[in-house]
Amino acid sequence: LYRIYLSIYKEYQVKILFQHQEGEWRVAVQARAIEDAGGIMIGYHWSIFYWTTEPQLIAPQHVYFVWGNISYEWLQKNENTCKYILPSGIWVVRGNAPDVELSNFRNSMNFVLAIFDSGPWRYNSAISPIDQSVFYLRIIELLEKNSTWGGIVKSKRYELEDISSIPHGNEIYKKMKNLIDKRRLVFLDPSVSPVTASSYADLSVCATIQSAGILAAGLNSKVIHHDLAGFLMFPIYMESDQKILYPSLDDLEKAIFRVSEGDQSIGDFSKWQQKFNYFNDFKAPERVGHFIQNYMDNVLKTGDVMSSLDLAVKKYIHDNKIKDDFFTLKGLWGDE
Repeated sequence: LYRIYLSIYKEYQVKILFQHQEGEWRVAVQARAIEDAGGIMIGYHWSIFYWTTEPQLIAPQHVYFVWGNISYEWLQKNENTCKYILPSGIWVVRGNAPDVELSNFRNSMNFVLAIFDSGPWRYNSAISPIDQSVFYLRIIELLEKNSTWGGIVKSKRYELEDISSIPHGNEIYKKMKNLIDKRRLVFLDPSVSPVTASSYADLSVCATIQSAGILAAGLNSKVIHHDLAGFLMFPIYMESDQKILYPSLDDLEKAIFRVSEGDQSIGDFSKWQQKFNYFNDFKAPERVGHFIQNYMDNVLKTGDVMSSLDLAVKKYIHDNKIKDDFFTLKGLWGDE
């Protein structure tokens, strides 16, 4: 693989390789090959990991862009061979969506939930298929019992018809279809941004601790997570009176009712917002774009890869006013 990658990068004179697959061991081979071909690898994380035991979760990139301190400290705790780890803020923005439909739906309901599942399962998933089904049934039944409530389902991978494939899927599908026919539920295409879904809801409810909810919270949306697996090392648990993570579905349901009655404290991420999204904005693409341009200008002019990288990093830190304390571990994951 190394020889194949090296020959390709040399042939096309690749100066930057983007690689963000956190669970893929081949990135280490690619990193060595691009470096030997006269380029660098840039990575960016795309999810909120909360375990540090997976040996394949390696980070060999020359520059790794993270959303904020939570991810910076996770990356350091998990160990890596990055030359630089820099904050970029959150990448995801509002995507194209049926805004008119969602706006009309929002206006016709007194209380709207955005509902996020955890997608397909694999050996290290934090939630099982039956857990997912029980979550869906509990939330959908809440909508059935409360006639002025509406729901916006944003699945990670599934179309509506795919719901039938999960445990109790036929029952869940029928309940969802019935609410859709009554115009009390919208099932979005998986490609729609979770930020879009949450922006039309009073509260976002997640099947487990997941990135969709963190992204929604980044836009000041109220978000709660059903932490069935009990990841008590997750940094939010450091706040003893937190009202974001709920290991029990009964407690999750009570929290939903309290929000519907006007409790603004539940799902409030304000204390954690900057830790997840360092710049508290959604300008990461623009910010990183300037970094790439600076690096490319220098490396094409001088041919010196590492000096060009160092200069681009120095300028990035200066231009974005990144404080030294960002690079100081604060024990957010419990044992630093």
